[in-house]
Amino acid sequence: MNSHNILKAYFLEVMKPAGWSKSVLAVFVMSIVFSMYVGYWLSFMPIYVALLVGVFFSLLASCYIPIRFLLISTLFFPVLITGQISFWLGFSQAFWLNYIFCFVLLLRVLWYLAWTNRAVPCLSADENNTKFGKFFLLLVFFVIAILSWIANGANIGGIALIIKNYMLPWVVAFCVVLGFLDSNKLVNVFKIILAVAVLQLPLALFQRFYMVGRNGASWDVVVGTFGGNYLTGGASAALALFLFFSIFLAIEFYKEKQLSLLSSSIVVIFSVVSIALAEVKIVLLLLPIGFLILNWREILKSPSRFLLVLMVIFLILLSILYTYAAMYSSESGYSDVNIGRYIDYMFFAEKDIGFYNPITREVSRLGAIERWFYYNQNLLDLTSLFGNGAATTRESQTLGAGTLAMKYPFTLSTSTLSILLWELGILGVLAMVAFNLQIAWLGFGVSKRNSNEALSPVLKVCSMFIFIVVVLYIYNRDAIDSPTIQILLAFVVGTILYGNNIYKRI
Repeated sequence: MNSHNILKAYFLEVMKPAGWSKSVLAVFVMSIVFSMYVGYWLSFMPIYVALLVGVFFSLLASCYIPIRFLLISTLFFPVLITGQISFWLGFSQAFWLNYIFCFVLLLRVLWYLAWTNRAVPCLSADENNTKFGKFFLLLVFFVIAILSWIANGANIGGIALIIKNYMLPWVVAFCVVLGFLDSNKLVNVFKIILAVAVLQLPLALFQRFYMVGRNGASWDVVVGTFGGNYLTGGASAALALFLFFSIFLAIEFYKEKQLSLLSSSIVVIFSVVSIALAEVKIVLLLLPIGFLILNWREILKSPSRFLLVLMVIFLILLSILYTYAAMYSSESGYSDVNIGRYIDYMFFAEKDIGFYNPITREVSRLGAIERWFYYNQNLLDLTSLFGNGAATTRESQTLGAGTLAMKYPFTLSTSTLSILLWELGILGVLAMVAFNLQIAWLGFGVSKRNSNEALSPVLKVCSMFIFIVVVLYIYNRDAIDSPTIQILLAFVVGTILYGNNIYKRI
């Protein structure tokens, strides 16, 4: 499917609203314009006033916006809109808009279920196939978060973060499971993700070769459309993870003859180059692992053929690594190119668990976990099991600094794993990891049993993606702090559960 057909599918199938009259469309457009005007002035007001106004407009908007339109917009809004607002206008609070979108989606669905007599789309009410039992571990995670919040003082900042970061993104999964998008529309949405992936390369080239080093711009300024701060960097890791997902999605679509070789090649090449420009090395190193996870059965059947493919992948990665080493040698004044020296530089902080920068308060990723164990030696203590409460590790411009962030001289919010351990304890980590791995395992099983279905390649890649996100818990905090990855992860989880429900009826 070429780009023209992808866009056509988007507007004619995915975005096709049910019951959009001219008057409703006019109200919707006026609401967007007025909301932007009000949002500008709210940026100068206390957070509580902004929340009240946001709730009011959310209630108003939930009466008009078609669910299908809102669901798809929620997925792409962080990448195409708020990322640009934060990067080009310097308005970092714009990322709150993504969670407001999730809140509006929740209200709209509740309105739909409570006040309409229509059955939920794509699922038969008579057969009662909407299974939500797989959400049990996620509900356990929510309960642990709330209990920890209550036990640690029940402050407003804590419950605001629980709702915003831990709960609202999962509304997207809930809506996908309900079936507001059928299998064909879901496939089209994932093909639109590929179009968004291709869009990243022109911006990444501009950011890498024009913006880096100019006017004090950060080296971490290559973020595509994913947003951030011109001076301090941005969501380059989220960009790379999104492109990682897109690479394997394009390959699986090609293998199932749902995408041409040319289109698939463009997505893969553009995505690999964009990741290389962003210099997110960990994601490049994960490419062979993703390949092995998706193809291990075929590799066992024909090891020689896939060994050649793996060698090509490693040669490409080695070429990229050599380029990085050459750039490092040039910038550092070395006369020769030494890959080993560059690798030492790359992992310098991680080799020393005790690494600590007193100026930036930065610690290594492994050091952040080691410090949690040092201060929580009794693992059966309630604090170790349930944590110190949500928001205690954060240093937010909106909600202020948490109690633990002020107590300790080092940063506690290094990664998803370190944040969850400090805030929600061992039980919170176990609940979230178990939930994600359960869904990933389910997705692999469903895709294997229904290998001839259109959604099967999507389910395979979604399952692998969830596993990789869990692996990256120790690397950064995108899984609980980046709306782009949070909402994409929720959409992926919802797709797997929807596929599990719908294929049980076939």
